[in-house]
Amino acid sequence: IITLRTEWWMWLATIAGAAWFLAIRYGGRPLRNATGPISIGVISLIYTVKYGYLWWHHLLMSGLAMLLFGLAALTYRKEKRLEDEEYRLQKQYSNHR
Repeated sequence: IITLRTEWWMWLATIAGAAWFLAIRYGGRPLRNATGPISIGVISLIYTVKYGYLWWHHLLMSGLAMLLFGLAALTYRKEKRLEDEEYRLQKQYSNHR
């Protein structure tokens, strides 16, 4: 039988990564502009390097957190680019009036 022994803070990092991903994907602009959760990715990376090789499920958990963080970061960059473009067009329009 395989037992899953995972530190509580790794669950927290995974949940936080998922929450950030959902907030960016489905939330409004204030949520998209949140930069704090970058620390989740750093914590997950440290965890992967330090503990990931000990148990396969630790690697799975940290991998899941990193995947969610990566998806959230990519979504954030895309949203930011769209917002910048929108702002530029708005400014251009107001200058021509």
